[in-house]
Amino acid sequence: MGAVGVGGFLLAVTMFFFTEPSTFSMNTWLIMGAMGLVTAPFGRVLSMVATRYATATEVSMTLMLETVLAPIWAYIFFTEVPGANSLAGGAIILVTIIAYTLHLTREAG
Repeated sequence: MGAVGVGGFLLAVTMFFFTEPSTFSMNTWLIMGAMGLVTAPFGRVLSMVATRYATATEVSMTLMLETVLAPIWAYIFFTEVPGANSLAGGAIILVTIIAYTLHLTREAG
């Protein structure tokens, strides 16, 4: 958990020199704060803890869902239409995860 915090702090210090914070709206500040203080660290910590309960392969496959879901969340919350390449890549990853899950289910049963 300490590594996640230090990583976030170092990123903030680095980006301080490349941004102009005064140009951001209050809405942007709130979104950045929520993502930086809640969602990003929480997700990283959960993915580290997940390896206690699932194999590294399963955790990696699950983390690939972020690639599939990111364009969907962007469309839902920001009405950003994903490109054809994003949809095609997401479909390939989703099909792979489903096939892997079905394979594991058949082996177990």
